[in-house]
Amino acid sequence: RDIARAGAMKSLRNSIESFSDDEIVLEGCLLALSSLCIVEDNIVYMLEGDLIDQVIITMNGHLDCGGLQEHGCVILGLLARNVEARRRISKACGFNSIVISMAINHGDVEVQCQALTAVRAFCAIDDDSCKVLLATSGAVSAVLEAMKAHPDLNRVHEIGCDVIRLLSLGRNDDNNRLLGENGAYTVVVRSMW
Repeated sequence: RDIARAGAMKSLRNSIESFSDDEIVLEGCLLALSSLCIVEDNIVYMLEGDLIDQVIITMNGHLDCGGLQEHGCVILGLLARNVEARRRISKACGFNSIVISMAINHGDVEVQCQALTAVRAFCAIDDDSCKVLLATSGAVSAVLEAMKAHPDLNRVHEIGCDVIRLLSLGRNDDNNRLLGENGAYTVVVRSMW
């Protein structure tokens, strides 16, 4: 907490802006931010200024940098605990960023696991609007594609099945329709073989 209170978030934001083309520096900045976001009290510092927008812009500007995408997804997943952060992520199309990250980095297991974990974090919140936004942004297809692309990785299947379960629990019939139309239940059953 003391590091965040001392201005670490502001310093990291300045570094992200100053080194916007240097993927190594950006990956390090997002790794540091993800570590700071673990402590829930630090999320308030993420809400100051436009740091959430900056994380999403950084992810969108470096789509094929797996490490950067991995840390960006961790940040977004950790921010799911905060109502205001969820609103800002939604407004900045952060759900789309997670789905696009999964699609472009389909072979990177760590990106897949962290993106799935972020999707699960948003689905676990008692907020049907998050579930609807995720489903309409293509999260159902992305989750299923991750599970199909990594048939032997239990971590991917465990998190993916949990996401599907959480999406199906919502009071939104469109999510259940999307799950059915995309063959979610077949993929879940196959993951148990």
